[in-house]
Parts: sequence; C-alpha cells; structure tokens
Amino acid sequence: MIRRISDAGVAEIKKMESVEPYVYTDQAGYQTIGVGHKIVRQEFDTGVIVIDGESVWWMNGLNPGQIDGLLRQDLAGAEDTVSQFVKVPLTDNEYAALVSLCFNIGSTSFRDSSVVRVLNNNDYDSVPSKMRMWDKITIQEVQPDGTRIKKKVVSKGLVKRRQAEIQLWLRP
Repeated sequence: MIRRISDAGVAEIKKMESVEPYVYTDQAGYQTIGVGHKIVRQEFDTGVIVIDGESVWWMNGLNPGQIDGLLRQDLAGAEDTVSQFVKVPLTDNEYAALVSLCFNIGSTSFRDSSVVRVLNNNDYDSVPSKMRMWDKITIQEVQPDGTRIKKKVVSKGLVKRRQAEIQLWLRP
C-alpha cells in the first residue's frame, strides 16, 4: 500500500506554495492554479479540471474544497514516487518533506537525485545538503542575435522553499 502524506504535511506544503483560487503565472512561467497545479493543454482547451471525478470550470476560480482536492490528487504521484524509491524508514515529517520536494522537482528528477541516493545508503544527515542543491529554475534568455538559450538561475523562492522542507525534515 502506498503511504499518503498527513494532513499536517499537506498544510506545510500549502505554506510553501501559493494557494491561489485563480490562474496565475508561476516563477518558471507556467499557468498555475490552486496549490502549484500546472494547467495542462487539455485543461486549457476545455476550461475544465477534473477534481475527485468531478468536472470543475476552473476559469471561475476554485473554492477551498476544490483546491484541497486538486492538491491531494496532484500529490498522489509524488507520494507514489517517494514510496517506491525510498527504501529506508521515514518519520511523517521526513516523508512530508520528501513528498514536497518530489512534487516541486518532479518524479524523474527526484528518483534520480542524490537525495534518494544518500538516503537509501542510510545517510539521513546528508539529506538537507542534498535538498539545498535544488534551488534553481530554468529561464530563457534572448541573445542579441535573437537566439534563445536556457539558463539555470538561483531562485530566492526555491531557496526559501528548500529551507522550509529542511526544517520539516529535521522536525521530530
């Protein structure tokens, strides 16, 4: 059975992310709603997000129950990834910190990360420093000749988020 994040863990993620009932552009340039939900092509095309099996017209905004349902739905992939790839015991707070990290960086990046590698070697103490490394976003920069290059830059928001995840990780 896949472990699920606690209500307290969900509350911590909501503190780290913006909680927005209406669409906004996140720091990486994605159209986002709720708690970090990136609106996908089909949702743009239809104007509908399916939350707990119910079609919701997102352009009118989401109510608190819909925001929570969408977050729980979105966290399921991160919960599955953490449960599948972390092979050592975790406290609820350690698990919540890893689910938050995975939710933010994506399942593939999490699975292949040094965070998982050191943790699965029972090196719990190195996890915070490995988490801290995930503090960059990719931006596109237009060169004088008009070409675009992708560049990784440190994000103050991600530095703050990693610190919050580390504090959660270290909490008994």
